[in-house]
Amino acid sequence: MSEQDCGSPTSVPEVIDLSKAIVVSPPDLSDPEQKAVHMLVEEVEKRTRIRWESVGTWPSPQVPVIAVGPAPALDVFAGQYAAELEETYNGAEARLK
Repeated sequence: MSEQDCGSPTSVPEVIDLSKAIVVSPPDLSDPEQKAVHMLVEEVEKRTRIRWESVGTWPSPQVPVIAVGPAPALDVFAGQYAAELEETYNGAEARLK
């Protein structure tokens, strides 16, 4: 791994404040998928005392989002961000192979 890949030893990673994040998922998830989203929200609350709201539509651009759902459903719940998320997903999937 190059220094560019992981940053210099003295660099500080950017901090992302997820305390006001919203969990966005497609409205038509199966029961097990809905349960997984519910468990994610509960576990974050247990560990941090922060309760994320869970919604089916994308909020305003100023709100941090935790997107949860099957990749084929991105168009349904990600709106204008679907293409960008699809590209990110495909890139991550390619790195795992």
